[in-house]
Amino acid sequence: MRLPIRISVCLLLGLACNQIPDPIIQQFGGGTLRLPQTFAGWQRAETAVVTLNASEFASRAYLTDNLMAFVYGESAITGFVVRFETDFEAQRRHDAAVRALPGTVRVVESESVTVSEYDGVYFFDDESPTLMFHIGNHAILLNAITTGISRTSSLRRALAFAELVFEINELLGTRPVRAFQLDPLRFFPSNTEPIPPGPTKFELDLAYIVEDRPTAHVSAQVRWFKAGRGLIVYADSIRVRRGTGQLSFSWDVDLTDGALSDILVVRAHISYPSGDGRVTVPTTSLIAPIRYNIARTNN
Repeated sequence: MRLPIRISVCLLLGLACNQIPDPIIQQFGGGTLRLPQTFAGWQRAETAVVTLNASEFASRAYLTDNLMAFVYGESAITGFVVRFETDFEAQRRHDAAVRALPGTVRVVESESVTVSEYDGVYFFDDESPTLMFHIGNHAILLNAITTGISRTSSLRRALAFAELVFEINELLGTRPVRAFQLDPLRFFPSNTEPIPPGPTKFELDLAYIVEDRPTAHVSAQVRWFKAGRGLIVYADSIRVRRGTGQLSFSWDVDLTDGALSDILVVRAHISYPSGDGRVTVPTTSLIAPIRYNIARTNN
């Protein structure tokens, strides 16, 4: 069941506006998330009460009603934080909450590099933005009233608040630590120019993170869809242990019969066997496909 967007705009009511002294640390359950004491001239309220609507929304979207609320400048910026046991669980629950809401828009790097990397999304109720993201083992939802200028300026203020939270938590400029993650470090040949038909050596260097399993497999492939011959796959897989590291793949591929219309892609992912015998491929481990074009020949 998909939830209406309007439910999350009035999530937080019943708040007190007493100023609080240092320190600027606010506790959520057994974990600590640091929030700025002030923002845009507003002081953080000492207490904020989560309404029934907020609890019901979180129960559906995050599968928990264990929320802690925050508020800045009376009702100017309100929100709540949900704490989970691991970073991976916070990311997974955040993704599920986003899927439960229609009409969300991904935060792109041009709007905020940091919030974008932590899967930030936003939507508007009339002119007021709501922002959702995760940081460490916390999932966060915040509402910001409109600035009265434009949707763009309202969103920028909400993102500025989120970036301040990241900065205080000393995460600004870092990449999200995911339970499973692959990052291409180098690939050869370059895909900026078409590859001449003929014998070609492909190389791929990857960095990996494996946290939630004792072992897993990092697999990589050169996938060549040749017109008239179908799909030709050159694949390799390396077993890795929990932790981080780097590894390299290489393939010798004869592209002598390659044509401009062929599809040539390098892919990679992490996989591990599930309890039911099936193989699981975490979506966070999928690299963006590296696509090549084959140069036109005179034949």
